[in-house]
Amino acid sequence: MTDWPALYRAVVEDMDADEPRLVLADALQAAGDPRGDLIAVQCELARLGCELTRLARGLDRESHGDHLADRDWMADVFATCDSNRLDELREMERRLLTDHSDTWTVGLPEGCGIKRGFVAHVDAYQLRDPAVLFDRAPLLESLEVELSTNGAELMAEPRMRQVKQLRIVLSGPVPDRAALARWLSELPRLCALSPGDDSTDREFEWSFPPAVVPRLEAIELARPAPDLVRRLCETAPRLRHLSLRAANTAELHPAADRLEILELDQTRAQFAAVAPSLRALRVLRLFVPPVRYVDRPMGTLEDVARAIGGNLPALQLLDVSHTAFERSLPQLFVGGGLASLTHLRLRGCVAFDETLAPLLSSPLRHQLRHLDLRDNPITDRSVAGLSTASNLRVLELDGTKLSPSGLDALRANLPGTQVHGPVPR
Repeated sequence: MTDWPALYRAVVEDMDADEPRLVLADALQAAGDPRGDLIAVQCELARLGCELTRLARGLDRESHGDHLADRDWMADVFATCDSNRLDELREMERRLLTDHSDTWTVGLPEGCGIKRGFVAHVDAYQLRDPAVLFDRAPLLESLEVELSTNGAELMAEPRMRQVKQLRIVLSGPVPDRAALARWLSELPRLCALSPGDDSTDREFEWSFPPAVVPRLEAIELARPAPDLVRRLCETAPRLRHLSLRAANTAELHPAADRLEILELDQTRAQFAAVAPSLRALRVLRLFVPPVRYVDRPMGTLEDVARAIGGNLPALQLLDVSHTAFERSLPQLFVGGGLASLTHLRLRGCVAFDETLAPLLSSPLRHQLRHLDLRDNPITDRSVAGLSTASNLRVLELDGTKLSPSGLDALRANLPGTQVHGPVPR
């Protein structure tokens, strides 16, 4: 008879290892339990480099109404396998989670993330008893928590020491900053930290004690105090993922040459000045609101587009959704600096047929595997150019003005592409 408690205990006692999970997966598969299939699929995805842990859940928050499932889109650029195998694994994972995730997350808050077969992330805003949470999700390593009311309970829970990623939410006064700073210093695995949401980070310097900063690989900051970004970039040698809202991009320079993931939302300084230093950057998500929404915009959108298009040779994923480049959009595609680009998101960029034409006639179109053009006023005039994007696996066209016949033509010309259009077939 299978000793199920021993198999599960082995997994919990060695959280980072794949071997105990795969032994359990074999036993579950033999018993007809689909969780065995999920463990096997997600362990393979992790070995191939596209494990979601690399992109901390709290540090990868979707804005502007996008789905949380789009996180995979970001993680997959780190895959080291053949694209066809990656597509197969993601489809198997999608089917298993669609059919069974409710069973695997029963008794847990909404906002769970499953990794290598088990719940690894929870949005625990209303957490009342951390011990119960860890009993139900013993492999938890990523949390989004409200500290104003739960700080004492969390600090008293010994299993918090296994957490790698922490996103802090405060709805009231900080309970005890000195005690919280000591507690953060005592979390030995912590490597991704997001202190707060819409509060100013001037109040959150306590969340970066000297013992923590050298371990950090991912940081999210909203409206940081002057010089905080620069000081963190100087003292966090492992920093690879930085997410900033309303920050001065000039302060990125100490870490610019090692950043792999950069998310900028409503930043205020010239992006063009830092772009040439981002030689290792593989993922860029950029939102530049209309000038009326920020005190000092990032410079002209033409400057921003030219800096991206000419300076980012390692970039594989570019997301500039909801940034209205309009006539400046072609500058993204004519600089010759995006030689590695495979994933491009231009959702809601006010892209017309004529502004999209430079992309659809450039060599970039043959590199792209995933192209998102949702919510742009393009028409059937773009069909011919889109039809020549021979390596596309996913083409998203919801919210465009393509006709049913235009969509049919695209599907006929791109038989290996998932074409999602505004008109059902």
